[in-house]
Amino acid sequence: MRISKYVLIKKDWPKEGFNLLFSTLTKSVVLLEDKFLNSIENNKIEDLPDEVIKPLLNEGILTDSSNESQNLRYLFQKAKFSTKSFGAMILTTFDCNFKCEYCVENDVKDIRNENMTEEVSKNIIWWLERNIEERHPNDVELVYYGGEPLLNKTPIFTISKELFKTASEKAFNFSFGIITNGSVSLSSEEMKELKNYGLKYFQVTLDGPEFIHNLRRPYKSGKDSFKDIIINLRKFLEFVPVFVRVNIDRANANSISELLNFLHKENLASRIFLDFAPRIKSGLAPHFCDANIMPDKTFSDTVKQLLPIARDLGFSVARRFVEIGPCLLTSESQFVVDPIGDIYKCSGFVGRKEFCVGNVKDEHFSGKFIEFITMDRWEQCLDCPYVPLCGGGCAYESLVTFGDYNKKLCKKALFAGTTMEVLTNSLHNNVNIQKALEEKVWKKS
Repeated sequence: MRISKYVLIKKDWPKEGFNLLFSTLTKSVVLLEDKFLNSIENNKIEDLPDEVIKPLLNEGILTDSSNESQNLRYLFQKAKFSTKSFGAMILTTFDCNFKCEYCVENDVKDIRNENMTEEVSKNIIWWLERNIEERHPNDVELVYYGGEPLLNKTPIFTISKELFKTASEKAFNFSFGIITNGSVSLSSEEMKELKNYGLKYFQVTLDGPEFIHNLRRPYKSGKDSFKDIIINLRKFLEFVPVFVRVNIDRANANSISELLNFLHKENLASRIFLDFAPRIKSGLAPHFCDANIMPDKTFSDTVKQLLPIARDLGFSVARRFVEIGPCLLTSESQFVVDPIGDIYKCSGFVGRKEFCVGNVKDEHFSGKFIEFITMDRWEQCLDCPYVPLCGGGCAYESLVTFGDYNKKLCKKALFAGTTMEVLTNSLHNNVNIQKALEEKVWKKS
């Protein structure tokens, strides 16, 4: 028996004499006193009391497996072919009213401008319902995006209404989110209708305080967008939570704290979820702003500086780099659908016909589908403690970096610098942690 190779340790947290252990494989979190951890690290597990050993085995902190990599293979394959959930990202339009300097659709936005029609919406409904009938999932989740999805919002209402109806008939949980640039308003009546159909959240992007954001994410006309987004963000919050994504690179890193202070002064801190994201290369073609992309270590250091600021101001921060797993490209039950009904396995591949795996009108997928879901790039990383989280890395990022989505792009430095920082930030006021400190025993949080 030994400690799992997929366990991360934060020593002397939340105070001296205690240690936080996190299994990247099982996602279990455990608090241990020094004396217990010392026994584990010195290979004297037999010194631990049975009431400690058994839970640590159950939570995946300790292992008695002679080939722990097989456990990882099993869990990855189980997740890959699981039918418990079914998900699709639906692109309602390629059209967008913004001219973001780092748009990830740079490679296709000049040749793709389709809007989803009523016919395609109906075909998507047919395709979704057929998959639901075949797979019998417990949960179905859609994400609408673009372009700017609210420039063509009719499909959102049409598809969501029908899926909500089907969910009540077939007894599965249905929900959806909308990723928007935040510039397009919805009326209160529209918001109520969408919430009734299953709307759970919006995601909008703010890339810094007003001046910085407007430089990076203006309207196509050149008009500033920041104030419009704040107005609509407030409207969204009247009905559902909002995730505020902040894309961080060298050009805006030093201004993010100013954005947080602004949102705090506007009484928005306790009402939104922040998501700090590294900006990646915008496409295969070179782009001037790619020079601002941060090395993973620099991004991690930036996040480490921002987390206590965000916490002190009352923000919740999304657990990016903690609650993730293998790329959805390899899942049999996750898809992306574009405005003409073409199906892809990755949002970064949308619009590139060579990566299309089928159409919602088709009965079967192309051979490309099998190629994608049988990709096991993580097999090269079995001894890395972060592989249960990164799954061998992002295929799209490999494509734009190397021109080859099969080539491994190691993100160990990114996870090494962020995972435990983000986790401990989220647990800072956890009542189970406080109780464990009082009782001076290990406790799953």
